[in-house]
Amino acid sequence: LDLGASFGGLVFKCKQAGYQVRATDVLPEAVDFLNSKGIPAVQAYCMKQIPESLCTGVDAITLIDVHYYWEQVFSEFQQVKERLNAGGVLLIRASDKSWLRRCRSK
Repeated sequence: LDLGASFGGLVFKCKQAGYQVRATDVLPEAVDFLNSKGIPAVQAYCMKQIPESLCTGVDAITLIDVHYYWEQVFSEFQQVKERLNAGGVLLIRASDKSWLRRCRSK
C-alpha cells in the first residue's frame, strides 16, 4: 500500500516485480490515472479515509515524503501500524528539504 502514490512511480515498479499493489493520493487526477491502469486506488488525506478493503492483508506500507503533511502524525503512524500484517514493513523516505530555504536567502 503506497500512501501518497502520486501517479504511481513506485507502485508500477512494485507491480512489475510481481507484488500486489494498492495506492492512495490526495489528487483525484492521480487516483483516476492509477485506477485506469488497474491499480486499486482511492483519494485519501489520512488513514481514516482509506476503506478497510484497501488495507486488509497489507505486508508493506510506503510513505515517500508524505508524513510531513499529516496533521496528527502520531495518530497516523499508530493507524499505519494497526493496518500492517504481523511482520509487515513500513518504508519511509524522509527528505531533508532545508536546502530550499538556503536557496531563497541568497
